[in-house]
Amino acid sequence: MGYSEGQQSGRVLTDPKDLSLLHLRYAKLRIQALNPADSRALLMRMRGSL
Repeated sequence: MGYSEGQQSGRVLTDPKDLSLLHLRYAKLRIQALNPADSRALLMRMRGSL
């Protein structure tokens, strides 16, 4: 089971094809995300440039 939420709706997913797509999207986001230390460093650099 999975859950997908939009701006005005949410839905529970049970179809294996939908779950596979949801899993792939999540995996792509995780790969692109910074680790906590790098996220903090980026925020500090951005804050310094304001």
